[in-house]
Parts: sequence; structure tokens; C-alpha cells
Amino acid sequence: MPSIEPSSHFTQLRDWSERKHQVLKDYLPAFCRVLSRRAETIWYVDGYAGAGIYRDPNNPDAPGHPGSPVLAAKIIQTLPYPIRCINVEGDQENFGSLQRETAHFANVESIHGDFNAVIDQILSRVAEMPAFFFLDPFGTKDLPMEGLVDKIALRTKPTDILLRYATETVRRVAAAYEKDAKRGSAHGRNLDKWFRGQDWRTIIEQHTGDERDEALIRYYLKQLVTISNSRMRFACAYPIRSTEGLTKYHLVFATGDRLGMKVMSDILYKAEAKYVEEHAAYIEQKEAGKLKGQTMFDFANPHTEPSAADQLTAKIAKIEQSILDQRQHRTHWEFDDLRCTLIEHGWFARFSEKEFRDACKGLYAKGQIERVSAGKGWNKGTVFILR
Repeated sequence: MPSIEPSSHFTQLRDWSERKHQVLKDYLPAFCRVLSRRAETIWYVDGYAGAGIYRDPNNPDAPGHPGSPVLAAKIIQTLPYPIRCINVEGDQENFGSLQRETAHFANVESIHGDFNAVIDQILSRVAEMPAFFFLDPFGTKDLPMEGLVDKIALRTKPTDILLRYATETVRRVAAAYEKDAKRGSAHGRNLDKWFRGQDWRTIIEQHTGDERDEALIRYYLKQLVTISNSRMRFACAYPIRSTEGLTKYHLVFATGDRLGMKVMSDILYKAEAKYVEEHAAYIEQKEAGKLKGQTMFDFANPHTEPSAADQLTAKIAKIEQSILDQRQHRTHWEFDDLRCTLIEHGWFARFSEKEFRDACKGLYAKGQIERVSAGKGWNKGTVFILR
């Protein structure tokens, strides 16, 4: 799949990369904490580690900003669990920088090579232990589901994957497949490997624009969780956007553990709330700049947003309805089980545990939930019946 050369990628940390890194920083400790009682060693694998640092070429003496392998190395030094990191990088210049930036960390090693070429070696190395794979390719590297991601998904030990779904690249290659008569078949084969299937061809015939992007992402997620004999039971995509509101790519998270799904949902819910605030502040500043120097305002068409309280009330009502919709499957539920079920069916990263709890309380007050378990609290272990 065509890609951009990595020469300038690690010279500046963009705001959208910071959002991606924050997700990694929040999830890696949680993954290790959950699995610390199940394994002698936990592995973190960074398949496209890069230079290890973002450094401004105009100010080479500045400390720079840590990349994902340095962030992960710093995290594992603070955790009381046996964790080891493997970083893989193919570019010679980036690899030299990566070695320098991670040399002083314990339990961190780097491999010079293409991740596709060394994946079997790495899988053999971590075969009997839990592993978290962070796959954020940039440059000439590809991340096909066929022959790479599917190999990781077939591991028998606990495995979580956080990877970059290259939204813009997929869009561009799909367009080239349609329009480039000479190389169209080659682009088609690349997308066959990317999606591990050919139904994307039908999708691009039936959709255009944003609808096409969304349909292709849904197809990707479906392919990921339907790999035969795979551990991956759940997969979701979260857009990584610039402060201006442009989607740069999607992070895809895949796991075989419901707890992992729930933890990531909570992390991304908070990430989304923070992004909404930052984006709103950007829009406000932009609008303020437009109005600067103006002396007249148009009050004829005032635009009013619903209050935060009204928005929350409407959201709780939607959660309540989603809870009641589960009656068609069964009526007896445990609090955490129902919450995970909603997360799996459209509410991933869209509600907090508190909001779910408030919805349960609301239905209880209306007589549409009957408690089975004793006590007044609503939390893990609370059993109830949907009326």
C-alpha cells in the first residue's frame, strides 16, 4: 500500500499524535495490572517503533517529545510487574535514534528489521505469555490483516491489539483501484491483504465519501473478529482527529477479553470528552478572531445549544431505552454484564459507568427494573430483572 517516507515524521509531535499516545499511556498500565496475576512475564510489542523521540531539527539540543517506545519504557519502570518491551524499526536512521533513546531502560530491547519479516520470530518469543501489540506504522511499512495481524490474532495467550487504521491511505488506494487502469489490479491485491477479504470491492461500488469510509471500517472490524480460531471477540475503531476537526486516521482496538473492552471504552470516553473541549475551544478562538474589529452583530437568528443538563437527560433516556431493548434477549441481568453488552452493541466509548448507573436507577424508580440482589448500590454484582 502506498505510503509516505518517514524522514520528517519524527520532527514534530502533532496534537493528534498526542491523543493517540495518551490512549496508549492510559491502557498499557491497565492491561498489565489485569494480567499481572496470570503470567510470569507480560510483553509489550511496538511493531513500528520509529525514532523513539520527536525532535525539532531547528532546535536539536531541545529535549524533544517521547514517542511510543519511550513512553512505554517509562511506564513499565513504574509498574510492580514483570514486563518486557520489544521495539521493531526498519529504518536505519530511526533505529539508531531508537537505540539511543531506550538504552538506559531495563527490560527493553530493539530489533532492526521490517515487522512483517520478523513477526514469526516475535510470536515465537512471546508465545507462552500475554502480550499487548501497538502497531502504528508510518512510512514504507504496511500493516496487512492477511499474513500479519491475523497471525497475532491467532495467539492462544491473552492478546490485545491497538493499531492504526490508515483511513486516508485506504481511501486513496480505493480511488486508485477505481481510476488507475494500469495499476488497478495491484491496488486491489493490496486492499485484499489489508482487509483479508474482497467484499470491500462491493462496498466501494455502493458508497462514496464519508459513507464509504465508515462502511470500509465496519468491514475491517468484522473481518478482524471473524478470523477463524482467533482470540479476538471484540473490535472497535476510534477516530484520531486534529484540533481543527479533521480525521487523520482511526485507532482500532481488538481484544478477546470483555474486561479489556470495558477498560478501553472508559479510556476513550474520557479521551473523547477532552477532545470535544479542545475542539470547542479552537472553534471559539477561531470565531473570536473573525469577529475582532467588527462593530455590528446579527441578533436576528440567535443560535442556542441545549444546556449541558438537557443533553445529559436526553443521553440517559437513550441509555435507558438501550437497556430495555435487551429484554428481547433475556430479562435477568447482572450490572456489569449488561453494561458490557451495551458497550458491545453501539455504546463503546459513548457512556461512563456513572451514566449507565444513573440509567439503571432511573428505570428502577419507574418500576421497569426489579432488583434481585440485596442492598441499595448499583455496581458489579448487582442482579436485577428487566420488566
